[in-house]
Amino acid sequence: MKPVWRVIDTGCLACSQNLAWDKALLFACKEGLIPNTLRFFQFASDCVLLGHYQIAGQEIRLDFCQKQSIDINRRLTGESTVYWDSSMLGWEVVLHRPEYAAKQVETLYRQIGAAIIRGLRALGVNAQYRYPAVIELEGRQIGWFSGTRQGNAFFYQGYIYVSDINVNTLLRALRIPTEKLINKEINLFRKSLASLDSVLGETPSLTTTSLR
Repeated sequence: MKPVWRVIDTGCLACSQNLAWDKALLFACKEGLIPNTLRFFQFASDCVLLGHYQIAGQEIRLDFCQKQSIDINRRLTGESTVYWDSSMLGWEVVLHRPEYAAKQVETLYRQIGAAIIRGLRALGVNAQYRYPAVIELEGRQIGWFSGTRQGNAFFYQGYIYVSDINVNTLLRALRIPTEKLINKEINLFRKSLASLDSVLGETPSLTTTSLR
């Protein structure tokens, strides 16, 4: 029998609300209270999400974020700090896999990456997956994800750039030495990113991107 899956779209929520959803889904999955779940979401305002083990003062320009009313919070998952704005469509998968040992986590990463690639190619975007967690289009990053586990519950979350992100704000919000970056280098950083809008020539509706 194939496992039952649930798909939900919680729309635009505050940073604290989205993180509360993360915790609730992972706990409920660990306790066997819900089926495998795919959630789509967005943030109602700009935010910076620290990786689970990162130190805010080392990763974020706190003064700038406070002056710009950029929310600061911490994800359940590890990896790097992420600046998040309205250009991004977020997704997360929570699934129960009692048969997977810790050494098989790489397999799940590759399966998640392959699923994202299939979805993007259904939209006409010929993206590639670069292990462990980057989604690329001709060498430019169009998406990213990270994961964690509690017991037999596995939790993966990430994003796809739907439109072009505000690179200037990103560079100032994160502790990247922008004073050492000349305009040419900032433009190179901007060109290292891709979005559905830049690839397709139009911004697909969230209904379309979510249903794929």
